[in-house]
Amino acid sequence: MHHESNDITLLPAGRVRGRTINGITCYLGIPYAKPPVGSRRFKAPEPLSGWSGVLDATQEPKIAPQASSRIAAVLGDFDGLQSEDCLTLCVYTPGPDHKKRPVIVWIHGGAYSTGAGSLRCHSGETWAREHNVVVVCLNFRLGALGFLYIPEFSEGNMGMLDQIEALQWLRRNVMALGGDPENMTIAGQSSGAGSVVCLTAMPQALGLFKRAIVQSAPLGRVERTPERAAELGSVFLHHAGVTNPTELQSLSVEKILQAQATYSRTFSAPLGATSLPFMPVTDGKSLLSMSQVVDKTSAMGCDLIIGTVREEMAAFYAVDNKIRTISRHEAVGSLCSFMSPAEAAKLYDNYAKRRASDLPVAILGDAFTDGIFRSRSIELALRFSANGHAVYAYRFDVQSPAGFGACHCFDVPFVFNNLSDWSASPMLQGMNEGRFKSISRKIQGAWACFAHAGNPNHDAIPHWEQVNPQTMQMMKIDDVFETGPIERDMTMRCLY
Repeated sequence: MHHESNDITLLPAGRVRGRTINGITCYLGIPYAKPPVGSRRFKAPEPLSGWSGVLDATQEPKIAPQASSRIAAVLGDFDGLQSEDCLTLCVYTPGPDHKKRPVIVWIHGGAYSTGAGSLRCHSGETWAREHNVVVVCLNFRLGALGFLYIPEFSEGNMGMLDQIEALQWLRRNVMALGGDPENMTIAGQSSGAGSVVCLTAMPQALGLFKRAIVQSAPLGRVERTPERAAELGSVFLHHAGVTNPTELQSLSVEKILQAQATYSRTFSAPLGATSLPFMPVTDGKSLLSMSQVVDKTSAMGCDLIIGTVREEMAAFYAVDNKIRTISRHEAVGSLCSFMSPAEAAKLYDNYAKRRASDLPVAILGDAFTDGIFRSRSIELALRFSANGHAVYAYRFDVQSPAGFGACHCFDVPFVFNNLSDWSASPMLQGMNEGRFKSISRKIQGAWACFAHAGNPNHDAIPHWEQVNPQTMQMMKIDDVFETGPIERDMTMRCLY
C-alpha cells in the first residue's frame, strides 16, 4: 500500500519540507552553499548559513549545466532542468529523529562533466528502508564551471570544494535528519570514485567522514598538474573566444558549454583509451599529488572498500564503431604508446590467453581496464592495508543481459537496488528482476554493513576477507559470490 505525506523538519539551517513515502522521508534539493553565480562563478563555494521560512524540498532540483553523457547509449540518457544554481543535496532517511544512523554520501560519476546525484536513478529510498541508513546524494559543479584552472582567476577544483562544503553542511545538519555526523561514509563511482580518493587526502576534508567506498576509480590516468591545467585553461579561453579570463564571468552558460564542447574535441587518446578534458588539479594546496594522496590517505585512518567491474572499457567501446572492428595489429599498435613493440605484442598475447573470444576489441579492453582502473586500485588497496586500515577489495563480474559485459557503470543500479528507476537503461534491457534483486540485496547489504561498522560481511554472502599482502584475496561478485585471488601478474600499468 502506497502512503505519502508532507512533513516539516527543523534543521540548524532552517525549516524544510520533505515528502514521506512508505516510511522513508525524502528531501530533494536542499542548498548547502550560496549559488555560485555572478562574482561567485569560478570561485570556491561560500557557506550558506541558512534560510528563512520553510524551504520546499519536495521537487526534483536543477542539475549542473552539462551536455549528454558520452556513454548515454549504454547507460541511458536523462532530462533535467539545468542551472548554475545547483549546489544542492538530496536526503533519504528512515526518519528525521536524531537517532544517529550511519550516513552514506554518494558522489556521482560522469567524467567530471555530466551526471547528477539528484537523478531518480540515484534514489536512496531502498537503501534507507532496507538497511537503516541515511543516504545523501550530491549535486556539484561540473565541466569548466567546476574544474577550469586559470591561475589567479579560477580555483580549478571548484567541484571538489563543493563536495567538501556539502560534507561540512552535513556535519552541522545531518543529526536532525536522523544521521550520525561522526559516522559518515563517502562513496562514488567512476569520477565520483576518483573524487572520493581525492577527498581522503584533501586537508579541508579531514574529519568529515569515517570510511570510503571506491567503485571503478580511473586512477591510472596521469594527474592534472597546475602547469598542464594552466595550459589547458588557455586553450579553453581560445575556444570561448575571449582573451581576458574575467570575460568568462559574464559569458552565458550556453556559450561556456559550446566552448566546452569544442575544447573537449581537441583531446585525443591512444586507440582504445579515453581522455578527460576536465579533472581535479593537484595544486598542492587543496589537492595533493597522487603519491602524496597515497601517503596522506594511509595516515588519515580511513577504512576502504575498493574495486572495479570486469570489463570497464566495454561501455566506451559500445559507442565507438571504429574500435569494435580493430585488428590485432591495430590493438598492439595502441599498446605501443606505452611500451616497446615486443612488449606490446607479448602483453596482448598474455591477455588473449584469458579470453575465449579472440576479438581484438575485447582483448584490448581487458588491457585498458587494468591500466586505467584496476592496477592502481589494487596498489591503493595494498597500501591502505599495509598501513593498518581495514580494506576490502572486489571485482564485479555480473554480465549485462543486453550484451555489454560487466561494463563501466553496470554496478551502480545494483548498489541502489532500484531496477524500476533504470527501466530505460540499454545495459539493463532483458534483466530478470529476480536475478537483479538477489544480487543487489547482497551488494547493498555489504555496503550498508560497512557503513554501519566498517565490515561488509553479512549472513547472505560468503566470508569477505580483508586485503592482506600475503593472501591477496578479494570478493568476486556475480550470480555466485565467492572469494578468490587478486591476480597481479598480467595487469598493465599505463599512465597517460
